[in-house]
Amino acid sequence: MKKFPPVWFAVALACSFSASTLAEETLQTRPFSNMPADFIKGADISTLLDAEKYGAKFFNHNNQPEDPIAILKADGVNYVRLRLWVDPKDAQGQRYGGGDNDLATTLALAKR
Repeated sequence: MKKFPPVWFAVALACSFSASTLAEETLQTRPFSNMPADFIKGADISTLLDAEKYGAKFFNHNNQPEDPIAILKADGVNYVRLRLWVDPKDAQGQRYGGGDNDLATTLALAKR
């Protein structure tokens, strides 16, 4: 069995401290201004139903719970992408894991 050199222990320890420090920083963005009227601002909402099914909550800028599509619309999103998988499940109805939006799921999202 090989020994773990002390230098690697020091590197691993330093990385763990820097990773925890980075996780505590807040992300701040600046709004865009002077965008052309035909500028496309889009979002992929293909996994939205799964996120909601597993308890995801979405909040607007006033920290109030709101429909995520309404939040996107209020923020200027004018296009959405919805992925549709031709055969997202095997013969037993099990997901493959690479995406599972069948026609019913995609239509439900489109109608929202």
